[in-house]
Amino acid sequence: MPKPVQMMPSVLPQRPSVKTRTYTKRTGNVTSLESVEVDVTTKQSGHTYSAPELQGEAFDRMRNYGTVLAHWSLEDRARYAKRWKLDMSNVNAACRIVSNEMYTQVFGDDPSADTVNVRPYISALDNPANITPALVASILSFYGTSAFDEIVSGTKNTDIADELRMWGNDYIDWHKKYYFAHVNGLHADAKSRERKRAIAFYKDLSNLMDRASKTVTKSAQGQVADAKRKQSGQGIKPAAGAASKATTALVQTAQNVREIFTGSQGWARAFVHKPPLEIPHTGLMGRRRIASNEGKYPKYFSRIVTDPYKRIFDRKTRALGGVVVIDCSGSMSLDESDVRQLISSSAGCTVICYSASGDDADDAKNGNIHLIARNGRMARHLPYFPGGNGVDVPALEFGLTYKRSGNPLVWISDERVTGASERQTQDIVTQAKRFVAKHDVIVLPNVREAVKVLKRLQQGRKK
Repeated sequence: MPKPVQMMPSVLPQRPSVKTRTYTKRTGNVTSLESVEVDVTTKQSGHTYSAPELQGEAFDRMRNYGTVLAHWSLEDRARYAKRWKLDMSNVNAACRIVSNEMYTQVFGDDPSADTVNVRPYISALDNPANITPALVASILSFYGTSAFDEIVSGTKNTDIADELRMWGNDYIDWHKKYYFAHVNGLHADAKSRERKRAIAFYKDLSNLMDRASKTVTKSAQGQVADAKRKQSGQGIKPAAGAASKATTALVQTAQNVREIFTGSQGWARAFVHKPPLEIPHTGLMGRRRIASNEGKYPKYFSRIVTDPYKRIFDRKTRALGGVVVIDCSGSMSLDESDVRQLISSSAGCTVICYSASGDDADDAKNGNIHLIARNGRMARHLPYFPGGNGVDVPALEFGLTYKRSGNPLVWISDERVTGASERQTQDIVTQAKRFVAKHDVIVLPNVREAVKVLKRLQQGRKK
């Protein structure tokens, strides 16, 4: 019987930051690529690895992948994960994505060929309740290999598959922006600029994995909630801890629905729903106090000397108002608390939410563009958002009809637009970009950024 082959990572070049070249085998009998592990450390205790001991092409491929991991994984990954406040799965995914690229460059081969069983991953994606950030990070760690493509194309959960593809495209854009050559600095002197750039590269990639894993998981949770809501006839997911009837979702059948767009240029038919605006939604967007030469009580006494117009009084400027259009599609992963936070931050504005179901009959019944707030009043309940896009530009055009000169038009969206039947074409993407450029639309990609900018606008400050 031939002697089992063992991986020998000690032959790899020494990193200036690494103190020893000693590698200790952690476990053998490794039979899949994701089980191949190499932990590089800056401590004297040495490094550990898990690699197969069996003969065969697939096992040789896994051993070669182990040597690449030893060369391109961050040392002391747990320390970086703690410093960056990220889960280890995201840092591991970043290291593996780099290693996938480097393996292909060095060996001209796909590391996942005959080394990854994709069926358990596909099975997990088919059941949204099984999807977790760690699972998504594991799937993303195969990016750049055929295993990633097989998992995404093999799942019946097409919405999650589209999400994963979109994050793959985001990674490609990010890759082009930062250039992979930066990772070479990982082997430079510990205090060099090149090494700092390499660590920043890994940090940014780990953060991208973190955002992707959380977003995809939130979308899966939304699918689970949607299934429950369809059974019970409720609307959007209630916020955690919601106690009052005022935060309960709207009933299924909406009143006051009319068609405003018959469907053309790739977009779905648009149906506007105008629910009763029963509660106050007053705000002061754009209002601020300015100096004036008229008033009842003087405030700026120093202006008697400094201001030739003697503007010692103050007055409030007229509020801007403005229009805020919120993309409530599945890719935004919003729950009720997110939508209500956005509506609250938009106080005083006209607020429009949109999400199409892909079924004209359902949209004609419930609406897919919803006028939630107008003239200082807002709807008591939120409508049901089925999770599609479909009417991005028609919703923006509807919002434009309420926009006055000088008022902002704000679009809260990740700009992942889709049209009729949830199809995305280059034409509708171009239409959306042209609309944004032509009408100076302020685009805010997520809740955190939107709330921050909307608060600035409330204070009369520029974006």
